[in-house]
Amino acid sequence: MEDRVPAMDEIRLQYRKRMVKKAALVFFGIVLLLTFFSKTINNMLLPEVEYVTPRSGYLNFSIRAAGEVRAPFTHKVFAQGNWHVVDVLVKEGDVVMKGDVLAIVDMEDISLEIQKKEFEIRRLQNDLAQYQATFTGVDLEACEQQVEKAREEAEAARENLDIILAQFEDDVQKVIKEAQEARDRAIKESEAAYKEWQDQKAEAEKLEAQYNRTVEEKKMAISLKRREIRYYREQAEDTVPEDEYDIEVSRMRLELTRLENELEDYMNSFKAPDISRYQEAFHQSLQTAIEAEKHLKKVSETYATQSDMRLRLNEAQKRYDDAVKQVDESIRTLEKKQEEAKAEQLVYTQTVYQKKTEIQLASLELELMKKYLPQDGRLTAPMDAMVKAVNIEKGQACSPQQMLFELIDSNASLSVQWTLNPARAELLGTGDQVSFRIKGEKTEEIRGTVGKKEFSAGDGLYHYASELPAGSGNIREGMAVEISASRSIGEYPLIVPNSSISNQGGLDCVFVLRERSGALGQEYYVEAVQVNVIEQDDFNAAVSGTLSPQDRIVSMSTKALEDGTQVKLR
Repeated sequence: MEDRVPAMDEIRLQYRKRMVKKAALVFFGIVLLLTFFSKTINNMLLPEVEYVTPRSGYLNFSIRAAGEVRAPFTHKVFAQGNWHVVDVLVKEGDVVMKGDVLAIVDMEDISLEIQKKEFEIRRLQNDLAQYQATFTGVDLEACEQQVEKAREEAEAARENLDIILAQFEDDVQKVIKEAQEARDRAIKESEAAYKEWQDQKAEAEKLEAQYNRTVEEKKMAISLKRREIRYYREQAEDTVPEDEYDIEVSRMRLELTRLENELEDYMNSFKAPDISRYQEAFHQSLQTAIEAEKHLKKVSETYATQSDMRLRLNEAQKRYDDAVKQVDESIRTLEKKQEEAKAEQLVYTQTVYQKKTEIQLASLELELMKKYLPQDGRLTAPMDAMVKAVNIEKGQACSPQQMLFELIDSNASLSVQWTLNPARAELLGTGDQVSFRIKGEKTEEIRGTVGKKEFSAGDGLYHYASELPAGSGNIREGMAVEISASRSIGEYPLIVPNSSISNQGGLDCVFVLRERSGALGQEYYVEAVQVNVIEQDDFNAAVSGTLSPQDRIVSMSTKALEDGTQVKLR
């Protein structure tokens, strides 16, 4: 009995040991199982990421803008006189062919306008010819001759004085010679005065002829105005309202009265040139020559004594002094006349230029009136075109140079114009390729090149223009178009997606995928690496930093990341 008790205790002890081992195994199994399930659950909660490796290459920029189609120029049809438009046959937006009738114009009014313009040109030409004929200016030549003559006389007086001083006792013949020279000069001056008288007489006859021509032209103008009044009365008495008819007749009569008054004033103001003073000057010079001849005879008879020579010495000294004064006075007169001549010549040149300009403008207007004279009153299109604007109505009267129609040449190239801000404008320059498409329509793109690029300080934008070839699809002037272009810049060694760049503490960073050993094997985590963004397009960025082309850069994550965050690959 005693032997059996120890055996039972040992059995119980062994049983307990087995139970403890089983419990320990179960415990460690449970712990292991719980650890496994916790790692699994934790792994399920990790952020899922995708990665890319940096690449080298270019950044690609997309440029888009809205623009408008415009015609580079338009052809404008102007009235070339006071036209009366009988009918208008087109409207805005119409497409016309060369030679199509745009409007019907009253030809009688045009014929009268041409006659008026021709008369105006003749009047302007006559005014110019009359002004040029009557302008004499300052006679500088006469002043210069006067100075030269005074100098010659002073020199002669000086020489005369020297001779008399040297030959005081015996030079009577010198006195006689001076008298002879004085006579000869008087004769020459008499001949010059006669020539001046004849020249002025011929000029007076010329001015009288000009006066007669002007009177005749003014009489013709008066006659033309009377015919115009009779014509208007015949044509408008029964067709024009009475008040308008009376006003127009009164206006024409006033114009007729003005022309008649101008003729009367011109005839009253004309004064025939007075040439009597030139005739008188000739007679006086002739008398001077006669007196000089008498003086010569007297000198020869009476100045043969020594006492006469003393008298002559005094006279010679006075003559020299007077001659010197005359030279000074002549020079002052010449300088004054030169200033007057400059001023008068300037006024004359400006007036002639103005009058010639008026004639040229009137002649050009007449040429345009005749050049664009509507055939049979039909104003036609000069080209195949689209009517952009109509500025005249049926029955309307128009003034000279009034724009009637604005046409767009059907064969002309159109221009697309748009703007870009400075940032985008850096990417697009002259000669670059662009594409155009009508806004809101799914049409084929039209390719072109940038033709013009200009910066405007007013709006701070760059203004672009590109020519479109003729017949570019359905594009028309005034349409809104979409402009698109792409540009590649670089080449950069490190390019990553814009989605991979995040801000960490105010710095640009990317998350690089790293590996490490864990309880259940290899696991992934991310490391924040600082980068510098050099340039960005719509999808990618060129960066610099400590990255290598082999680094795996997180491009997408299902959760926000921080430095050291454990992740799993998607």
